[in-house]
Amino acid sequence: MDGWVISLKVMNSAFVSKHIWNLVSGRSSIWAKWVRTCLVEDMNFWTIRPRDGCSWAWRKILDCRKQIRIYMTFEIGNGTKASTWHDRWHEMGPLDLYISKRDIISNGFRDDSTVAEIVDVNWWKWPLDWFGKYPVLNSIQCPEIRNGVMDKLWWISKDGDLVNFSTSGCYDDLLSHYPEVHWTASEWFAQRIPRHFFCLVDGCSV
Repeated sequence: MDGWVISLKVMNSAFVSKHIWNLVSGRSSIWAKWVRTCLVEDMNFWTIRPRDGCSWAWRKILDCRKQIRIYMTFEIGNGTKASTWHDRWHEMGPLDLYISKRDIISNGFRDDSTVAEIVDVNWWKWPLDWFGKYPVLNSIQCPEIRNGVMDKLWWISKDGDLVNFSTSGCYDDLLSHYPEVHWTASEWFAQRIPRHFFCLVDGCSV
């Protein structure tokens, strides 16, 4: 993080992203296990809707999914962890952005299918007519299923590198979407009044 002036809005999103990462990566913490058992249950985290009366914290996590989802991608190993339709595991993004749930179910696939379940000896199991109906499929290379190697979740940095998740790195990547300003040095001087400065920053961020 360059400088000491921190965007509290972006920092809050970075902390929330840590929870999302723990859920998607399959971390076995007590909190992650409880959320999967009591809140996610048999649904997919990326598509679950907040229930009436759910906590503010859980609703905040769900609200941040769209912002954070584009930064997470799986490297396919045995294909048993990455969701075929809802996780990103290729450059084109999650397949549920292109393929309708009706087509998924009507062709005999499950909504919770993993990548391993739609690959057969290095080729797809989905219908051939999908390549015409969903042209994006022509751009996706069939992954090599490597038995004994677990799928690996990576964070995509602002430079396009695949890295392990960190809150500070997440903050920098999220902050890169906000325009840089050059007037802070003129407003933060020896005789400054911190409260006035932060009111100015807050007002400019609206």
